[in-house]
Amino acid sequence: MDKGRVIYNREMAKAVRQVKPPFSGIVIDIAEYPEFLTIRMYEDNIMSFDINQRVTITDYITLVRKVIESYGVRCEFEGVPGDGRTKVQR
Repeated sequence: MDKGRVIYNREMAKAVRQVKPPFSGIVIDIAEYPEFLTIRMYEDNIMSFDINQRVTITDYITLVRKVIESYGVRCEFEGVPGDGRTKVQR
């Protein structure tokens, strides 16, 4: 591992998967950047839930972030267009 380079490893992935989403259909990804990880959320996916569900989803995403940060890794949120299921042209 390069000094300063962040890697999302199996141990972290296993810990993240243990945090169960509050509703089915929530799509998030963990994206690697050189110095940090992001929890990638998809705008159309999140907006398909009602306002009360989105509050609960925010709590879930925050818990996932805390799990990642417990490994000493900086973690940010990243919102991107789309639903997370279809490829978006960039």
